[in-house]
Amino acid sequence: MNNNKKPIKKSQLEGYLTADEAAEALGLNPATLANWRAKRLGPPRIKIGKNTFYRLAALEAWIISRETNYELKTPKKKKHTAARKKK
Repeated sequence: MNNNKKPIKKSQLEGYLTADEAAEALGLNPATLANWRAKRLGPPRIKIGKNTFYRLAALEAWIISRETNYELKTPKKKKHTAARKKK
């Protein structure tokens, strides 16, 4: 049986993810994460040589920072102003 699939390259640093692993964890295409890096967007990262790593705790904190709670926002009441007639 010939298995032509390349094994997933796991980060050898405990608590860190490679760019591909981080993209998979976020449900993103790795190219999207690369675009974010180029625009200085997205989660914090560590660059060592040409390799990019994401600290798992920092990735989780970034996800939490993106959380929104729509229930906290209450719509402002509009003031009803009737048109006044000139006398």
